[in-house]
Amino acid sequence: LMAASAPSSFPVSTKKRCVSIDGTRVEIIHNVFTSKQLLIVTALDKIGTLVNVTKSDSRVLIGNREDIRIDVIIKQIQQSLSNLDTAPLILSIGLPKESSSPQLVKKLIKVLDVILQGH
Repeated sequence: LMAASAPSSFPVSTKKRCVSIDGTRVEIIHNVFTSKQLLIVTALDKIGTLVNVTKSDSRVLIGNREDIRIDVIIKQIQQSLSNLDTAPLILSIGLPKESSSPQLVKKLIKVLDVILQGH
């Protein structure tokens, strides 16, 4: 797990991480603004599906509405958000279908939980 933080400049805080999960390289960028968060998770070098996520609701803005992996990740993020006093977030997630095993999704959820709890 490699982590890098960009200089914290008001009102945006940025953290970047690159992780390898079961041989899949996943880049994660977490931006925290005063009223919203942006969480980019990609193994495709592009943004993928965009989802507006709050503690109690989610809505796909652009992209695949029928990807069960994304639904599972969203539910876990909502659980993490429900335990925090934090702003809603926009999730950008791009995962390759061929290498996204249930184990990869579970491990990715653990990494994202740490990131959300630590910001």
